[in-house]
Amino acid sequence: MKPLYFVSDLHLGTRGDESRRERFLAFLTGIRDRASGLFILGDLFEFGFEYRHGLTARNRAIAEELARVAKSGVRVALVRGNHDCWLRERFSRAYGIELLDSPSELELEGRRVLLSHGDELDRSFKTRVTSALFRSRVANSLFELLPERLGSRLAGVIAGMSRASRIKPKLVKALSDFARERLQNAFDCVILGHVHVPTCERVGPGTYLNTGDWITHFTYGVMDEQGLALRRFPTGEPARPEAAKT
Repeated sequence: MKPLYFVSDLHLGTRGDESRRERFLAFLTGIRDRASGLFILGDLFEFGFEYRHGLTARNRAIAEELARVAKSGVRVALVRGNHDCWLRERFSRAYGIELLDSPSELELEGRRVLLSHGDELDRSFKTRVTSALFRSRVANSLFELLPERLGSRLAGVIAGMSRASRIKPKLVKALSDFARERLQNAFDCVILGHVHVPTCERVGPGTYLNTGDWITHFTYGVMDEQGLALRRFPTGEPARPEAAKT
């Protein structure tokens, strides 16, 4: 079987992301001919919003690269996270990228898999406020009225508030506990993101994997005949899971 790939928390589309974006594009080029699927577990964009004319120019360039991967025959799917929850079917049709709810239950290569961004388990004040703003239909309508430059700048401030908070060990544990519970209820794999802490844990016959991020770790998951593994770009070597910093 061709392997499946999993990434999350790229937070692309802002000034200063050029190096990270180039790394991701190199990753896409590397997997295009050998992957059967690419699943993005949320927060592909720092601010994933569609204006009437479509995505912002920076986000559009990223989506177009993913569209090329999809056109090559690779299944490309995005689980909407708290930074790109506004993306809708127009985005999916334009770029050939499948949109999935968080969480989603899938059958992948004979395995029962649960995919989720994981922000629904984050009860921090900042995340609850920013998630409510991002998911608000009223806020959505108001952003449509703002000039793109002003709207993007305001959204960047809000998105930065959500991402700037230091990761808490309690949240990392909450995601691990969530995964362990689901793995004890007939799932073979649980794959999450959001906390930016790469993790790969065996739980009985199953596996919990957190894909980490593409800001500091550049880690991703691979599913093949041997199972599910955590690796680091660009070497492709196994990545050592990290503990949350206190």
